[in-house]
Amino acid sequence: AYLANMPSAPFTCDARYGTCLLLDGGTGHELKLRTDAKAFVYTSLMNVQEPGVVTDVHSAFVRAGATAVTANCYGATPHHLAKAGVHIYRTKNRDMTVTDVCTAACSCARNAGARTVLASLPPLGESYERATEELLAYANESYGAMLAGMQDADGLIAETLTTSEEGVAAALAARRECPNLPLLVSFTCHDTGYADRPTLRGSNERLEDAVRAVDAACTSAGVDPPDGYSVNCSDAAMVLSGVKALRRELAAARLVGGYANVFPSPTSAHFGARRGGLHIRIRRLILAPLRWLKRRGARAMTPDAFAKHVCDCADAGANIVGGCCGAAPEHIARASELLAARAKLR
Repeated sequence: AYLANMPSAPFTCDARYGTCLLLDGGTGHELKLRTDAKAFVYTSLMNVQEPGVVTDVHSAFVRAGATAVTANCYGATPHHLAKAGVHIYRTKNRDMTVTDVCTAACSCARNAGARTVLASLPPLGESYERATEELLAYANESYGAMLAGMQDADGLIAETLTTSEEGVAAALAARRECPNLPLLVSFTCHDTGYADRPTLRGSNERLEDAVRAVDAACTSAGVDPPDGYSVNCSDAAMVLSGVKALRRELAAARLVGGYANVFPSPTSAHFGARRGGLHIRIRRLILAPLRWLKRRGARAMTPDAFAKHVCDCADAGANIVGGCCGAAPEHIARASELLAARAKLR
């Protein structure tokens, strides 16, 4: 297995699942379902304010069979936490910092009893939107504050990135601040119209070109490139397409991952159309039934369908599989069963 000669290799395969490591699902979304939190920034504050609730969600995924849990850091960027009055440095009004939130997130994940704790490096700004020049200019400081609270994690996932620029910023910051932690860089891709050519959401770059750009930037900076690449926060068909593209692009020794959303509509419809009068009206029409489904606890992709998708990704060469937004413990439990059965047949 990859990195098997290392004393602590968080991305090594789980013996239960043969060639794969099984991630958890959508921790932030589970926290929203269980609480009144309406945005990821508030679920991130729960790491400090309600750590037991966060650990309970992680524990549910561990009981379901997840090998690794991802610490609840997705909303813990300086960009988002500033909305709640939390900054990189302590202020008179807030003793809590970005680093404190990330440290608490890793502790919550560790207390869940998972074999592996991974820390999330999310987009610098809003999900699915290209980072502004200003955000990129402060990327080292922003990611540095987060990484200072991730030193006790077993590995890092820079996830839901929309451009190679963000991939470069996250990879260089991770290699500088946490040089001993394995790193997976994961992009989100368009989920309609590009099934045979995975393309990044924020830049329309081909997935393979983004991988090459990040690798080249790391080599130029004199640091190791990421240990592998992944596609996440896209619908299942695009994640599978991305896994196939990554496996074709990367050497066999490098990691490939894929973890999809389970929304009852294409991911682009769920998150898209943020601006403009007509777009806003369309988005409201789309989201109204989704909010009803959320209240009812309904998810379009059933655990059986999700588990089949996970096994398809593994068959396509993914070493790291799991779920993203909307994937609940029951999805991971069914994926665990099918992956274990798949391993016994090999």
